[in-house]
Amino acid sequence: MTNGLKLTLLGETTIKLNGKSAGGLASRKAEAMLIYLVSTQRPYSRELLADFFWDDRPPEQAMANLRSLLSGLRRKFKPYLEITRQTIAFREETPHWLDTAEFHALAESDQVADWEQAIALYRADFLVGFDIRDSRGFEEWVSLERERHQRTAVHLLRRLVQHHLDTQLYEKGIRYAARLLAISPLSEWAHRQMMLLLARNDQRAEAVRQYQTCCDVLVEELGIDPSPETTTLYERIRAAVDIRRHNLPVATTPFVGRLEELSQIQAQLVRPSCRLLTLMGPGGIGKTRLALELARTAVGTTLNGVYFVPLAAVPAPEFIVPAIAEAVGFTFSGAAPPKTQLLAYLEAKEMLLLLDNFEHLQKGSQLLAEMIQALPDVKLLVTSRERLNLQTEWTFEVGPLPLPNGRTEATVDSLQLFTQLAQRAQADFALTPKNQTDVAKICRLVAGVPLGIELASGWVRQLSCAEIASELAQDMDFLQTRAGDVPDRHRSLQAVFDHSWALLTEDEQQVLAQLTLFRGGFTREAARQVTQTSFWTLTTLTDKSLLHREANGRFEMLELVRQFAAERLASWPELASIAHARYAQYYLGLLHAEEKHWYTEQRQQAIDQLSPEIENVRAAWRWAVAALENLGAPDEANKALGYIDQALVSLFFLYESRGWFQEGAAAFGWAMAALEEMDASSDPHLLYGRLLVRYGRFATFLGQFEKAEKVLNQALDHVQPSNNAKEISLCHSYLAIVLGFQGNYQQAIAAAETALALTSEISYKPGLAFARNLRGTLAHRQGEYEAAQKHYAASLSLRRELGDQYGTAVALNNLGNLAHAQQDFAAARTYYEESQLMFKAINHQPGRAATLGNAGVVAMRLGELAESRRLHEDCLILKQELGNRRSIAISLINLGEVTHLLEDIDASRRAFHEALRITQAIQAQPLALDALAGLASLLATDAQRPLAIRLLQLAHQHPASTRETKEKAAQQLSKMDVAIEPLELPDLAEVITEVLRPYT
Repeated sequence: MTNGLKLTLLGETTIKLNGKSAGGLASRKAEAMLIYLVSTQRPYSRELLADFFWDDRPPEQAMANLRSLLSGLRRKFKPYLEITRQTIAFREETPHWLDTAEFHALAESDQVADWEQAIALYRADFLVGFDIRDSRGFEEWVSLERERHQRTAVHLLRRLVQHHLDTQLYEKGIRYAARLLAISPLSEWAHRQMMLLLARNDQRAEAVRQYQTCCDVLVEELGIDPSPETTTLYERIRAAVDIRRHNLPVATTPFVGRLEELSQIQAQLVRPSCRLLTLMGPGGIGKTRLALELARTAVGTTLNGVYFVPLAAVPAPEFIVPAIAEAVGFTFSGAAPPKTQLLAYLEAKEMLLLLDNFEHLQKGSQLLAEMIQALPDVKLLVTSRERLNLQTEWTFEVGPLPLPNGRTEATVDSLQLFTQLAQRAQADFALTPKNQTDVAKICRLVAGVPLGIELASGWVRQLSCAEIASELAQDMDFLQTRAGDVPDRHRSLQAVFDHSWALLTEDEQQVLAQLTLFRGGFTREAARQVTQTSFWTLTTLTDKSLLHREANGRFEMLELVRQFAAERLASWPELASIAHARYAQYYLGLLHAEEKHWYTEQRQQAIDQLSPEIENVRAAWRWAVAALENLGAPDEANKALGYIDQALVSLFFLYESRGWFQEGAAAFGWAMAALEEMDASSDPHLLYGRLLVRYGRFATFLGQFEKAEKVLNQALDHVQPSNNAKEISLCHSYLAIVLGFQGNYQQAIAAAETALALTSEISYKPGLAFARNLRGTLAHRQGEYEAAQKHYAASLSLRRELGDQYGTAVALNNLGNLAHAQQDFAAARTYYEESQLMFKAINHQPGRAATLGNAGVVAMRLGELAESRRLHEDCLILKQELGNRRSIAISLINLGEVTHLLEDIDASRRAFHEALRITQAIQAQPLALDALAGLASLLATDAQRPLAIRLLQLAHQHPASTRETKEKAAQQLSKMDVAIEPLELPDLAEVITEVLRPYT
């Protein structure tokens, strides 16, 4: 305002009258009285004001001073003040503006813009730097007012920070968070919000530094550490610093228009209550392209990343969980169901998951409901032809692109898309006044559906736009369906498909139909083997937009095209049968071709070769297993037997390397069940045994040790009559592993020795290296260090001779473990470092995690406790990312030990308890006993001394305990002056349950 009285009190104090500075007041105290009267806006007696401003003077002197001050105020502000013999007051009806009053009025609004305007008024604390002497009453009033205004400012800033965090306006949110921290530097909430804002604004290193700032401030000012909530957020951000941000595929088509839809979807998705959003629409309408564009905008602003989960090739709801795990890079391990493991992994993550093509998996929608309930910071963006019918589901219907509607402007989205796509088929294509009318007609005929536009645009190399429009128009009436449940826009799209099919040669039609067998894309060679086609036919289909060729050379087929062409394949049953057989032969043969590489330097190459084909491999295996059950086609069944026999080794290693133990067990179980149903004349005896061997290994990975032992013993009965030394020795090796995990060391050693003898007899170096390493591990656990050294060294020599980098790194790591057990920490560190470099070179994350943890153990033994804790915490984060529960338990035990040495008793107890829960779940008795021994050291107080002694006696005397665990228990008992006494061994599971009961 320019007329009237204007007071600015938040920040530098100014008093203006009619737009000009109101100078000339007699004293600072006169300004203070005017401020007090305008701010409080109530009448005061002369006596009260005199005592308020001159409380250190006699009443007569105070009243005299008041009269003198009022004389000056009356001359300057007479219209604004009502001064009588008894009272003084500010006239509220006079034109005036007070920033504090405006500040609070705006703060009470429910509009964000008003909050921002209010906080802009709060330039600094109330009357900052405005001091008067000898007036304690005024000073106390200023202090109370300052605190009141500051509380309002803090409240406003908190609301603004939260709003901008929720609406993804991170830059503005950071500015408000900085202001909040300037006012409330001890607010952990403000520090956490700043960390989140920075992390989501792709400033993750700054977010980590913000945590350190928080720690420094709290320690310096309050002498405390941050709360667990703050520390947990820091650990999440730190773990997210180096992870991949997304796996979004490179866009194969331009993103044209749809800016309004994009904005609307973004507005929905940023709402805290919108956790599951389904983009609905018919096939080919552009749901996936729109979803990918939306997902790209979230990269960098979503803490743990944005991940694309393609579901078109997923055959059934039970494969949704593995598909999500594959997309986010999670590896299953242990006995817990895959869904439980995946939800546990995602529980502390902030992610956006794009689940593409969900329509054929409607029965799996309940999984999404469970994810929404269990994962507070994970959002799901789904594309589907129909809604999921979940209460928590938000939906957005994706429609066709805008049509010219009588106009032919080149800026219309459908025309723009046609032009850009046509330029892929014919580089010099351009939208001109001559062809605009025809292009507009094409877009109308396909109802603005992007896939229809794409298919039509692919013909510009062969036909003019007028000819394309004419062809579509001629067939349109005939091809339209009259079914009432088909949307109008879909009728035109069907016409495009039928027309495209009719323009193919018979050879091209048959090739396209056969290509529908592929899942997740295919290579040129795969297409040649399965369809017997040429590269030129593939090129022709690509030119006609029925196939896409990716940058890596793989071919992809649009899902709608695949479904359409698959219907045509069904009309050629003989062709379909031949194609299925070739498909299975090719992909199961591909597995067989990689078999020789698993124990060589080409192991990673085999994984890289097979991983993109996993969906095709799954489908080929399923077809071969189904063929075994087809009693009406014995020739086909016999061929399938050969395919399965050739493929099973590489299929096992592929599942093992990816951690897909549940799926591996299921796949091998299906094949075993099919063989059981076959006629005995097909002689499946050895094949059945080979499947059993690997099925038993999967059971071991899943922590089903009793089942694994039973299956492997059954496998021996099948493979021994064949005299196949490789399979017999492998079965004995796997049996030795499961027996060792159960603590049955003598039986395990006997099995390992048998495997060693068999592989030595036939000079099978990969098996001999495996058996030597296994024998060394068992000797190590039994405390036979000299024997362990010989076995490990022999295994290392064989691994190096084979060029097996993975096996070499494993042997080096085990030699490091042995050196550590013998307290040669310098040698252990050397072995671990060499192993770590090798695991890093082949990008083997589990190996890198193991050596990182081992380095932490060495640091602990050398007294480098802080460094040890850092290494174990980093190792635990990595192992949790990988999901191997047995490895996680090892890290937790190590972390429990080092935090105990650092006297962080609560952290130590939590680590040991979590390790016990995991080891109990996966039935890992030796690890459980090691955790109990570590926990006992925490319980060695007067109150819990009896329990500690009982746990240590158990750990020392249990047959499943390793030598190191026994020595640890004996040392602790010695420190407690307790003799080792014979103990009637209780049930280990019951002891663990008893220990954990008070904390569950």
